[in-house]
Amino acid sequence: MNEKKYIMTLNENELRKYLAWKIVIESAPKKYNDNDITYIPFDEYKNPEELASKYKLLIPIARKVFEVMKNA
Repeated sequence: MNEKKYIMTLNENELRKYLAWKIVIESAPKKYNDNDITYIPFDEYKNPEELASKYKLLIPIARKVFEVMKNA
């Protein structure tokens, strides 16, 4: 299914979550060698520091994820 058809199947809450995730992916640093943060389930964590600690991320990257998601 292409993206446009997929989007049409989503309810409002699912659409917001999907679009917020797309913003995070587009804003996040891209893969560099073996480092890739696109798999991180950010919504399972209460704050950026917890996320950064669990996945050994730089604090500014974890904060950016939370900032983008809060404003989505």
